[in-house]
This record gives sequence, structure tokens and C-alpha cells, in this order.
Amino acid sequence: MRIKSLLLGFSLSLASFVASADLDTVDQWLNEGKYEKAMVELKSLARFGNVEAQFKIAQMHEQGLGTEANMNKALAWYMLAHENKHPDARAKYLELRANVPSRREVKSLLKVLNQMYGKGAIESSLFPLAKSDEAISHEARKPTKTVNPDYSTIKNVSQQGAWSIVRFDINENGEVENPDVLSSFPKGLIDQRVLSALKQWRYKTEQNVYGEPIRISGVVEKFTLQPKDGTAKAKVKTARNKHIASLKRKAKKGNDAARFEYALLQEFQIADRRNMEEAVKNYLTSAKAGHTNSQYRIAQCLNHGDICEPDRNKAYTWLTYAANKLHQRAAYELAMELLNIENIEYNPKEAARLLKDSAVQGYMPAITQYAQLLVMSNDPQIRNPKKAIQYAEQARTLDKNSPILLSTLGIAYSEIGMADKGSVFLNQAVTEAASRGWSTDNYLDLIEDYKEASMLANDAP
Repeated sequence: MRIKSLLLGFSLSLASFVASADLDTVDQWLNEGKYEKAMVELKSLARFGNVEAQFKIAQMHEQGLGTEANMNKALAWYMLAHENKHPDARAKYLELRANVPSRREVKSLLKVLNQMYGKGAIESSLFPLAKSDEAISHEARKPTKTVNPDYSTIKNVSQQGAWSIVRFDINENGEVENPDVLSSFPKGLIDQRVLSALKQWRYKTEQNVYGEPIRISGVVEKFTLQPKDGTAKAKVKTARNKHIASLKRKAKKGNDAARFEYALLQEFQIADRRNMEEAVKNYLTSAKAGHTNSQYRIAQCLNHGDICEPDRNKAYTWLTYAANKLHQRAAYELAMELLNIENIEYNPKEAARLLKDSAVQGYMPAITQYAQLLVMSNDPQIRNPKKAIQYAEQARTLDKNSPILLSTLGIAYSEIGMADKGSVFLNQAVTEAASRGWSTDNYLDLIEDYKEASMLANDAP
């Protein structure tokens, strides 16, 4: 059956999407004379259809700030801003058009700008296609073991109603890691009970082409507590609706965190009736304004196809935006994409930078992967066995006997001349991988590789 899709139709013009925080930062850079830095950020904002950014770029070309003064480029950017309804762009266009060196070049430049920054280009390269409500599925990853939260100790529990929406990762063992509450009401009523229960959940792990388990980032689950007391149901419903209405008002006033949470409640059928088009529209609006959780959610839906049609090119773009704003999970996932040798964007150096940024924030999956990259990379600018040992030991505080970390330590110690100690770790990695039901092929290959390298070193004159 052909899945019906809904192209998000916006009644607001692109001019209404303003990333005020980013523009404030740009204005600060302009006041400090950091014109080149400001230009980079303005072009990023213009890529989202931010018409104020388009107007400022035109001004910089006109005045020669951070670039050579160029009236043709200035007029082309003013025309683009005018087409996208900037209130002051038409006046600037009329002021400059009689004095430009070449109107033909301006038309040519405008055509190029429209291909990159025009409304049609933005929609085709960035906007997701929301699935119809009947085609939505959150069943892609079913747990193999669940434990219900224990609400029994909550005071007057039969009169209470609550929800908690939690995002988490599934590690290579099928265990829940890094849970964080995205939305809850009333705040704190059931959150800790939910998190305690989640620690006991288990999932079937997915495997890569080598038969090794892979981790999954950013899984989201909804938990609810329903009142059993008939007289309490109306009070709970009133309080819930009041909270949702408050979020909706804040979202309409430009609060992107509130808009993200409201979209989340729409997606999980807590707010209003189920309307996935509206949910994705709200995610997109706050994502365009620079809200990283929204950007990451858009990337997820484009990657997995749960609430919108999958499109890996668009997903990659949104993942990049979120990663560059230091979103931990986005930085980790983008790094993994860049480490895929079959990916046209293959870039180990950029992956190393992203992993390090995420590791500094304490995101354990990034710490583990960065340690592994530091010993596995052939690039001398990345390879650093001693640092790999430091990061691997830090990550072992979460899983002391992780085969990945044990093998990383085995390689690292072998690389710095401590072959015996390295051999112990490598053999431990094989044993531990086997006990967890993982493929041991790669770990056994590592033992043979370093055994051969050790023999060659011993035979050397």
C-alpha cells in the first residue's frame, strides 16, 4: 500500500522564522569587528530561510565588511531578501539598482542564490515530509524485557495523573544508557521511578556486517500514570490541559524549548488529537531557530522514518547543524557517519574533532569511540595511544569489561612498547566478547596481528 505523505504547508512566510539568539551573537561579532565569523553564521542562518540574515549579508557586501565591497552581490542579496518579504529590502533594492555595474550579473547571481537559499531550495533540501497519522509507528525497537515503574509509594497515587517522556541509548549489550527526561508533568512526580525501571529494560541488539553489535542512540519512550479515583480524573485533566495550554502560548511567543516540548506531546498523543503534520511542523520551526533537540529530532525522523518519510541526505544536514551546536548525541552520530569508509563524506579528522567535543561533555559513547579512534587511526595527527589509554579507562567506569575498551587498551599498550600487558587486555577482550555472544573474529585478528608484529620486532637486529 502506498503511504500517504503530507508536505508541510506553512501559512507563515519564511520571514517569520527568526533565530534571535543566533542573530544576537552575530550582532555582537559585528560590533567586535569579527566580520568573517559573522558572515559564516549569517550564511548558515540564511540557509534556513532566515530573511534577516539574508538582509545583513547584503549590507556586508555593500559596505565591504569581512569581504570586498561588491554592489552586484549586495543587490542580489537585497533582491533575495525582498522576495522573502523583508520589510526594508525593497527600499535598498530601489536605491542601489541604478548604480550597479551589471544588472545582468545581478540576475545571474540572484538565480544562484535562489538555488541555494530560495524558498523552493530550502523546502526540497531541508524540510521533512510528515507521514500521515495512520502510517506512524513507534514500534521499530521493541524491548525484550520491560519492568513497570513502581508508583505504589506515591502519596494518594489513585488520585494522581502524570506523564514522563524519556530519551535514552541502547548499548551493545541491549541495555539502557544515558537516559534523560524530555518532558514530564507534574515535574518529578514519576521521573525517578521511570528511570529506575528503565535501567532494567533490555533490547535485542542490532549487528553490523561483521556480526558485531551496534549501539542505538536517541530512543524515546512515553510513560504515564492514570488516576483511578473517578472524582480525581476531572482535576487531573484540567491541570494537564492548563499545562499544555501554557506550553502552546509560550511556543507561539517564540519560546523554542516550549515549542519542542509541545511537538513532543503532539507526537506522543498527549496534546490535542494526533496530528503528525503539526508535530513535525513545530519541530521544524524550532529547529530552524537553532534549537538543537529539535534539529536532532528532525534528523532522527529523517533517518528512521518513524514520523516522517526517510531521507538520509536531509538527515545528514540536520545532524550537522545540531552537532555544530555541540549536541552530544548528534556529534557522536555524525562522527560515526564520517568514520564510515563507504560514506562519500568520509572524514576521520572531522570525526575526531566531533568525538572529542562530545567526550569533553562527558558523553560516554563518544569517549569510547574517541579512545578507539586514537589507536586505530593511520593518521599520525590523530593517532595517540597514550591518550587512548586515558579515555578508555575513563569509559570503563561505566563498563569495566567492555570488549571494545579492553581491545583498545590492548592495542594502546602494545603500541607504546608494553606488549605483554597489551596481550593480556586483547585476550580478555576475546573472552568477554564470547561471554556476551558477540562475534570474536575481529578480536582474534587483533591478537594475531600484534603477535606477528611482536615477533618481527624481536627478530629485528
